Order: sequence, then C-alpha cells, then structure tokens
Amino acid sequence: AVSRHRRDLCVLCASVVNSVLFFGALATAFLGQYLLTPFGETRAFAKLPVEQAPFGFALLVIAGLAAAWVVWRCDERADDAPSRALPVLRRGWLNAAVVLVAVAVSAVLYDAGTTWAICPWALGILFLVVAAAGDAVAPRASAVEWLGVALVVAVAILYRLPGLESIPPMVHGDEAACGIEARRILRGEVSNLLGIGWYDIPQLSFALSAFFMRIFGDDLFGLRMGSVVLGIASVPLLYGVVRGLYGAATAFVAAFLLAVSHWHVHFSRIGTDYMQAGFAVLLVLLFFLRGRRHGRALDWVLAGLSIGLACSVYYAGRASIVIVAAILICDWSIDREAARRYVRGATLMLLATVLFVAPIVAAMAWSPSSLLDRSSGVFVLAPHNLEHVGATADAPGIARVMLMQAANSLAAFNWKGETSEQHAHPAPLLDFWTGAVFAVGLIAYTIAALRRPRHRVVVAWFWINLVLGSLLTVDAMFSPRMIAAVPAIFVFAALVLDLHRELAARTFGGAIAGVSVAVFLVATAVANYEDYFELHVRDLQPAAAPTILARFLAGNADAPPIYVYGTQSVRYDTALFLVPETTATDLDDDSPLPRPDPAALVVVDLDWSGASDVAARIAAEYPAATRTSLVMSNGRTVFDVYRLERR
Repeated sequence: AVSRHRRDLCVLCASVVNSVLFFGALATAFLGQYLLTPFGETRAFAKLPVEQAPFGFALLVIAGLAAAWVVWRCDERADDAPSRALPVLRRGWLNAAVVLVAVAVSAVLYDAGTTWAICPWALGILFLVVAAAGDAVAPRASAVEWLGVALVVAVAILYRLPGLESIPPMVHGDEAACGIEARRILRGEVSNLLGIGWYDIPQLSFALSAFFMRIFGDDLFGLRMGSVVLGIASVPLLYGVVRGLYGAATAFVAAFLLAVSHWHVHFSRIGTDYMQAGFAVLLVLLFFLRGRRHGRALDWVLAGLSIGLACSVYYAGRASIVIVAAILICDWSIDREAARRYVRGATLMLLATVLFVAPIVAAMAWSPSSLLDRSSGVFVLAPHNLEHVGATADAPGIARVMLMQAANSLAAFNWKGETSEQHAHPAPLLDFWTGAVFAVGLIAYTIAALRRPRHRVVVAWFWINLVLGSLLTVDAMFSPRMIAAVPAIFVFAALVLDLHRELAARTFGGAIAGVSVAVFLVATAVANYEDYFELHVRDLQPAAAPTILARFLAGNADAPPIYVYGTQSVRYDTALFLVPETTATDLDDDSPLPRPDPAALVVVDLDWSGASDVAARIAAEYPAATRTSLVMSNGRTVFDVYRLERR
C-alpha cells in the first residue's frame, strides 16, 4: 500500500510538473509572438518592430524546447502497426489498363498533337481502379463526427465564396494566363489534353480549370470557383488524414484552423493552379496512409493516381513523391519486418503513378527541357541565381546565402511574410494565435518524431516542402511554392492544442479545457478574417494597374474608342482574360494623338516616363478635353483618362 501510495504521488507530481512546464511554454510562446507582432499595431512587416525580433524568436524556441520535453514524456500512445493484408487485384482488368495506357503513350510519341490519346488513357485509369476495387471499405464515423465535419466545411465556405469576383481585387497575370489556357481548351484550341501547356505545366491542370469554367461560367467567377471548390474540399481531406494519425479531436481542430487560415483562403480565392497542388498532395497522403494502415489495393492505387495528379498540376505537387519516398525509406530503415508487409502495395502505388503520368512524360519527350526548365530557373544554387541572390542581399557565398534563405523561410510564418506578387503578403503568414502555437508544435513534434513513427509523417510533410519549396528556391519565402505544406502547419498547431486539452482536463476539468480550446478557435477565426478581408485586401494587395485598366475597359465596352499610352498594355494577360473582345489599342511614344470621330478616350499610365509629354500634347491640341482619374483603393492615382471631342 505504501509503495502504491508513493507511485501515485510520483505520478501526481510528474503530472503537475508537466502541466506547469507546458502551460509555461504556451505563455512564453505568446509573449514571444507579442514581441514580434504587438497588439494594436498593423501586421504589415514594414511597420513591425525589428529590434524586438531576436528576443521574440528566442522565446518561441525556448517554448518549443520546453514543450518537447513534455511531449517526450507524455506521448505514450502506441503507433499503429502496418496491416498484414495483401492487396487483392483482378488481373484481367489490370492487364487491360496497362495495354490501354500503352496505346495512349504510343499515340503521343507518334504525334504530340494527337486528339484521341486521352480516350484510351482515361479508360485505362478507370480499368485500373476497377481492378483494385474488390476490397474497398468505406470509412466509418458517428453522426456527431459527420456533423462536426459539416460545420467546419460550412465555415470554409463562408471564408471562400462571398464576393469572389472582387475579393481579392487584383487579377494577377498568372491567374489570367491560367484562365486563358482553360478558355483555349473550352474553345477546342488544344488538341492533346495530355500535352504541355503554359509555363511547361501539363494541360491536365488547365483542363481542371476549364471543367469548372464550363460549370460556373467562362469568366473570372468560373475560373476562381475551381480553386474555391478544391480549397473547401481540402478541409475534409485534412480531417481524414489527421483522423487516421491522431484521432477525431485533433483532426477537427486542424481542419478548422485550415478552414479559416487567411493564407489558404487567399489561394482558394484566386484562379491559378496552386490549390490544385495542395488538394492533390492531401489526396496522396490520405490514400497512402490508408494503404499502409489497411493494406487494401484500392487505397494503394488511388495513392498512386493521386501522385500522378500531383505531378500534373502546379510544381509544388511534385514534392509528394519525395514525401512518400522519405516515409517508405524511414519505415524500411527502422522496422524492415513491418515495411515488408506493404511492399506489394507500394509497388502497386508506383505502377499506378507510372500509368497516370506515362503519356504526359511522352509528351515531354518532344521537348525534354520542359521537365526541368522551371525548376532550374528558380533553384537558388544555380550559378546565375546564386550570384543574383548574393548580390541583392549582400550575402556572397553559398553558406551565407543558405543561411539567409533559412532565416527568411522560417521568419515568414510568425513575422516577415512572403515575397510573391501572386500573394503579396509581407506580413505574418499565420495569425497571432496560431503562429505561437505552431512554433511550439513544430519544434516539439519534430523532436518527438525521433521517438514516435506516427509523427514522422507530418514532420516529413512540412520539412521536405520547406526545403524544396523555399530554402532551395529564390525569393524565399515565395508562398505559392509552399502551398502543399500549408495543411501540415495546422497539424502541428492542432497537436499542441490537443495536448493542452488533455493536460487542462487533468488540472482544471474537462469543461474548462473544452471551453479554452473553443475560445482559441474563435480567436483564430476572428484574427484571420481581419488579416485577410481587412489588412490583405485593403492594404497589402489592392487591385494593381493591369487589373484597374482591364476593369475600366470592361466597364466602357460601349464607349468611344479607347487608346492606351504607357507601359500597361491591353494585350497583357489580365486584360486579355477579363476583356477578351476589347477593341482598345496600345500606342507607343511616337504615336500621334488619336483623331476622335466624334470622340475618343485616351488612357495615360502615370508611372510611364512619357506621361507628362502626352498630357502636354493633349492640352495643346485639345484644350477642351475632360480628364478623370483611375485610383487604387489605397488612394494612389495610376491612370489619367482624357475624353477627346472632335473639334
């Protein structure tokens, strides 16, 4: 009895120490985040305090290390063992699938512009799924769980759908280019849907956009709806991934944080193909983890097809190959007996991947440089990029450049933001509350992965994307290249909140623990709404000159002829997509003023060096001309519009 009493006392003392240390770590993390982004200050990076940043990051690291000690001691749940089941296939259907895909590959190799190769390829993929469908089992969940998922999806819809055509107000040229490619498919101008399109991206990516434009409209709304649908669908997909690893409670929190994330919301509201990559990588992880866990052929096949899809959209999706390979290698090196149980499934996954991408690779054979041109163009260690980055950052040498890349990549989440024009968010990529918790979780569970295999999935998921998509590419942090890692960020945060709930329930009771997590989620929802719909849309990424010009052209389709002087062009992708039938004309420096018959509109780009000369010529030749201005939402005038009347 005495021994049992001492044991109970030791357990109680350990529990108290763990709770005090963990709650202290959270308090320290929030203090560190406060030093980086004080309350009451704008979260735009240029206005954030710089002198407090080193101490703020130091507190985040200390908090993470303290939490790592608690996680190391408290995380005693056993890891799932791989299934001993072997995949069951229908060989006849499998053989037919291989033959059909071979026919498609042969057609593409013979003629890169073939129109019919898509048919045997699609039929072959269908046959492959049928070959593996015999042992399919639907996931089981309670009515309460389904209701929770539906609630999170509803929140995701509320953050992504309203005001879609005007939020975000800027239509970047890349977004417009994706729409133009999709429109070419809709018009039948693309002969081979298994070929390569704009920016060396497979046409299948633009075919997805074309599909949504066919349903929702051949315009900006229809283009953006593709990202909206995939962004919303990513939320329950993340739920499924995390539920299989950590359970329903952690999955709910992770899905909710993704649903309200202003980073994910932005890429869910623009029509580029970034969200296709994020969605595809989630599909890969969902089916790959199910295959490891249950050993069913259909999961392995769908995992392989998802990898093929991820490789056929935006470049960030290709990281899925490295993530899956890293997990398999890790499993094999640590427990070969367990890994042998799914060797056959992994082989089936590889076959499915090859069958999916084979015709696309065959199309690339006509232009081999299309496979690596873009990657080599952004690879930071390429000689021209290394010299450029070193010169602009005053950091010559590989070591200093890589140190700067790492600092910019890691600081982006909690402080510095990112550098792309497509996102244009020089402010923390995470809200105040999630940023602090993420930093704690990243450090704690990266260390815990040394002990627990189930943490290695999310650790590999995040760090491989960070290395490939930020550390090794120019302009770190360039947030579109990290789109596949965004869901992993919220898994780290959800794990910390789950541990908080567990320790708080022991210390203060289950009700208080649940309420504290609920308050945190509400706070993140409010903070992300403000960060996106107020800070980002209003201050960080208002409609730029190309969008303002295009919308002016669209709003004056029935006006007199329109002529444009300056660096902005009516032939730029933004205008070509938003106003495909415009009759406006670009004029160069030496062009005479148009002769109105009876009137004409002259748009002058005020950022152009010749703007004052054109204004003087108009004043001299047409003193009665009226002038209006086109102004950005931040108050800056970007164009003057003159109405010329016939004298």
